[in-house]
Amino acid sequence: MAERPGKREHVLREARRLFYDRGIRAVGVDTVAAESGVSKMTLYSYFGSKDGLVVACLDSVDERYRLWLERRVTQGSVTPSEQILGIFDALKDWFEKPTFRGCVFVNATVELADPQHPARRPILNHKHRMREWIAGLAAEAGLSEPAAVGAHVMLLMEGAIITALVDDDPSAADRAKEVAGYVVAAHSGAIAVGA
Repeated sequence: MAERPGKREHVLREARRLFYDRGIRAVGVDTVAAESGVSKMTLYSYFGSKDGLVVACLDSVDERYRLWLERRVTQGSVTPSEQILGIFDALKDWFEKPTFRGCVFVNATVELADPQHPARRPILNHKHRMREWIAGLAAEAGLSEPAAVGAHVMLLMEGAIITALVDDDPSAADRAKEVAGYVVAAHSGAIAVGA
C-alpha cells in the first residue's frame, strides 16, 4: 500500500498530459491505463470513472497552476501592483513554450459543454480562486474595488490565453499587460475612469 499514492500521482500526471495534448474526449481510459502502465481496474479503483479521473486532473492542474503562477509573480515583483502586472510576464513565458495548448479549464469547458458535468465544479472553482487571488493582491496594493480589479484582470488573462493560442502570438500577454496597467492605475486614482 505504500506505493499507492505514487502510482495514483503517476496516472494523474499521464492523464493530465494526454488530456492536454489530445483532448479529453479523444483520450479513452484504455489509453490512459496503457500510457500509465496500470490496468483499467487499477485506474477505476483510484478514480471510479473517466469523469472522476477528469475531475481529479482538473483539481490537480488547478493546484499546480496557481502555485506556479504565485511563485512566478512573487519572484519577479516586489509590490502587489507589480505582482498583478507580473502575471502577464509569466503568461508570456508559458505562451512561448512549444507545449502551450491554451487553458486546460477553457478547453475542458468547450469539450464538456454539459453544465451538469462533474468537471464544471473544478473549472468554476479554479476561475473563482484566480479572481479572488488577484482581488487579494489588489486589496494589498490599496486599489479601490479589489473585486472589480480581479474580474478585469482575469478577463485580460483569459483573452490573452485564447489570443496567444488562436493567433500563435505570445505577445498577446504584452498587450494584455498594458491594459492591466490602465486597470491598476484607474483603481489607484492615478487616472480618471470614464472621463
